[in-house]
Amino acid sequence: MVSQIAINHLMSKNKEIQPEKSETEKQEERKRTKMEKEREEMIERRKQMEERSNKLDKEREEMIEVRKQMEKE
Repeated sequence: MVSQIAINHLMSKNKEIQPEKSETEKQEERKRTKMEKEREEMIERRKQMEERSNKLDKEREEMIEVRKQMEKE
C-alpha cells in the first residue's frame, strides 16, 4: 500500500513537471526557428552583397576598358 501511494505521488509530480518541460520545449523551438530565420536572412544579405560586389567589379572593369580605349585614341 505504501508503495502504491509513493507511485501515485511520483506520477502526480511527473504530470506537474510535464507542462513545464513542454513550455521549455516550445521556447526552445521558437528560439531555434528564430535562429534559422536569422541565418536565412544573413545568407540572403551575403548573397545580395556578393551580387553587388560582382556588379561593381564588372563596372570597374568596363571603366578600365573604356579608359584604355580613350588612351589609344
